[in-house]
Amino acid sequence: EQPDGRPDAAGHDVSRGGNDATTYAPRWGTYFGEVQTWPGFSIPDGPTAAMKVHNAAGANPPDVINVDVIGYGSSSFDSLIGMGYNAMPINVSAGSSYKDKSGKLTMFNLRAELYWRLRDALDPADNSGLCLPDDPELLRDLCSARYKPLAGGKIKIESKEEIKDRIGRSPDKGDAVLLANYDNRPASMPDKQPTTNSKWQGAGMTPAADGSRWKKL
Repeated sequence: EQPDGRPDAAGHDVSRGGNDATTYAPRWGTYFGEVQTWPGFSIPDGPTAAMKVHNAAGANPPDVINVDVIGYGSSSFDSLIGMGYNAMPINVSAGSSYKDKSGKLTMFNLRAELYWRLRDALDPADNSGLCLPDDPELLRDLCSARYKPLAGGKIKIESKEEIKDRIGRSPDKGDAVLLANYDNRPASMPDKQPTTNSKWQGAGMTPAADGSRWKKL
């Protein structure tokens, strides 16, 4: 049963136009609420995506909203900050210092960290009590990504574009849950909307450089 009160965090993956969906996933501790989705054609810009999140949050805004700021997400992030939300910019191409629970594997970038954090949390040996929605599409999203080990024990997850090419759609619900599961908040957040263009605009992912086979998560 969904807990009462404000979620501890939420994930927000943004699209504009096209077939991809804009998504919002709230989380209360280890309980993940239903992922809300809006078709791309209904999202002409970042402020519209931010307003969808505002309406979905209602009277119980999450403590923090993790926003994928690559591409159109930067505009939604800026709008959420301007609306007074505690939004966190997540650039999945950034570096990562995360190690898996064995302490042996490191991550190629933050994208790999997001996947591996959830993978570790779902390990039944840990009995974390993590509760995901009963959503077949979400399950397919989370199981669709493949990984490969790089030199030095680093883990790399294939890009979203490669996943889309293989399964025929974007794993937008899964991305929102991955973002909601991430918790790496700084001590303070900006108290007003930035007055300059977001530095996250135009960031991109680096595809795999070699032809080695991807492994399933």
